Amino acid sequence: MSDLAIWDIAEDGTLTGIPVPYTLISGIDEVVQNFLIELLTPRGSASSDTGLGTSFIPLIAELGIQPLSVHHAFGVAELEIRGKSLGQSTYPQSQQYMRADLVSIDIQSGYTELEIVVYNRLEESKSVILRIVGGS
Repeated sequence: MSDLAIWDIAEDGTLTGIPVPYTLISGIDEVVQNFLIELLTPRGSASSDTGLGTSFIPLIAELGIQPLSVHHAFGVAELEIRGKSLGQSTYPQSQQYMRADLVSIDIQSGYTELEIVVYNRLEESKSVILRIVGGS
């Protein structure tokens, strides 16, 4: 079983994960993967790690998918992740999370795409597209 999955987020906030195979990664790729796992895991829902996750999914489920609510949910979640990253000083800087920016929101019929840029402590960045299915 993989730690990374493609997530389908239903209108009621229910998540369905489809595991995807992965290879060993490092640097900015690892930072992006860990960021997305944190972002898409509702806080407290992982029985193996109750500290894992953010308020992003619960807030989207509560507030709906509108530009202002998505910006709000992302901002709250990004601060939660940034707070957790303060204890990463033992990792190489290339594997330490620094910040993420929500660059764009594209709301379509049946899905919403978020363009997110994630940065590590070396200021390396990677842009990712997150597609949220349903709830437009």
